[in-house]
Amino acid sequence: MIQAKKRQFIFGRVFFPDGKNKIPKNLLFQPLGNHVANVTKLVSLWNWQSPEFVNIADLDAAKKRTLRAAKIHDMGKPQKFKFKVEVKNNKPKLIYSFSGHRFLAEDKHEPWAEYLAKGHHDFSIHDIARDSYKLKTLAQSNNLLGKASQYREILEADPLAYARELYILEMCDQIEAEIACRFYDDDEQAESRAFMDFNIVQDPQNNYKFSLEPWVFGDDVSEISLPLTTWSMPFPKDLKQEMESYQGDRLKDKETDWAKRLNKAVKDWWNNNCDINSTRNNKHIIILKRLVNEKLGAIDCNTLYLKIPEDKSFTPNEMQQAVMDNIIGEDKYPALLLKAPTGSGKTEAILFPALANRNRLFLVLPTRSLIEDQSERIDKYLTRFSALEENQDRQFSLVIDTGSVMTRKLYGNGENFKPKITLVAIYIKAM
Repeated sequence: MIQAKKRQFIFGRVFFPDGKNKIPKNLLFQPLGNHVANVTKLVSLWNWQSPEFVNIADLDAAKKRTLRAAKIHDMGKPQKFKFKVEVKNNKPKLIYSFSGHRFLAEDKHEPWAEYLAKGHHDFSIHDIARDSYKLKTLAQSNNLLGKASQYREILEADPLAYARELYILEMCDQIEAEIACRFYDDDEQAESRAFMDFNIVQDPQNNYKFSLEPWVFGDDVSEISLPLTTWSMPFPKDLKQEMESYQGDRLKDKETDWAKRLNKAVKDWWNNNCDINSTRNNKHIIILKRLVNEKLGAIDCNTLYLKIPEDKSFTPNEMQQAVMDNIIGEDKYPALLLKAPTGSGKTEAILFPALANRNRLFLVLPTRSLIEDQSERIDKYLTRFSALEENQDRQFSLVIDTGSVMTRKLYGNGENFKPKITLVAIYIKAM
């Protein structure tokens, strides 16, 4: 008996196009090569000539390292792919995982690229500092002597070199992922990307067109074409019926059984029924473009004091007026230390000028309880701020990071709604 040849999974992502908390009719699998090629293209088109790179001695080398990392960053996915099932609110929910795949990335000739690939999805100060130090102090083996000296020189001249390249890789990876999720109507995956530094809007008149804000690609690049393609697998009918009819409590044995059966069904389909060449007939060209009008002008800060608080007669006190003048006035200071009693309006003193000038604002707070209090307060201000006539049809975001959980709220026309365009980002993070 001749057995079918076993294939290694080459999935880059899975889409559930039937919406949240539903068992789809079909599972869509994006080829790994499709995703990697798109991420690599975005990295190559990044604006490497922007002011932040002006003092980089060897810009071509930095770009090459990041491109190499883009090509290998998901090479561990085939070995780590699996489905899980979890019951939430008495309903089964599908989860797919590539857990640990980034640690399998390897580049023997360019360790820096390998570190970038292994570091993607974990953009933290601790990990960046650790990996930058490791690159500066590579083991002094014969084949790494040259690299160790080279990396040390790079990082001593520019301590943020590794962090900057990791950021570019991470953002290009997430931009491609969010576009793909939105195109295939898997909004839940797209909305969960709270750490994304950009917002993406899908053209309501053309599902193949997306806008990105802010535009971080070359000044001579007005739009980017990204091919998207998938394999489609019918969800097993008996399993779909059983899972959809389930209304019980969470049972680990039940979840394990469903996951086991689904993983087996995927394996059988992949080895016996999936035509890997079918993607040629299922290819979509997506256009990513920059906004025609990305920027809006500043708003008079005194106007915000009159319009945003619940008390419409609210005017800035002496301290708030002084901060306003020193932050956005003609003689503004490069740094400002504010010390004032509790309840004197320090939050408003910093928040309102940032909103008026459309700046990004980071608030670093010492406790979770204070984060909750401040986020509630800022939530009300952003809701009213987004309702101003000057901000009509624009969006603003509030990202809350407690260290273990990160969430993103978006505001537009006086209410919360789905990601569209972020012009002001307020980021609250635990110390």
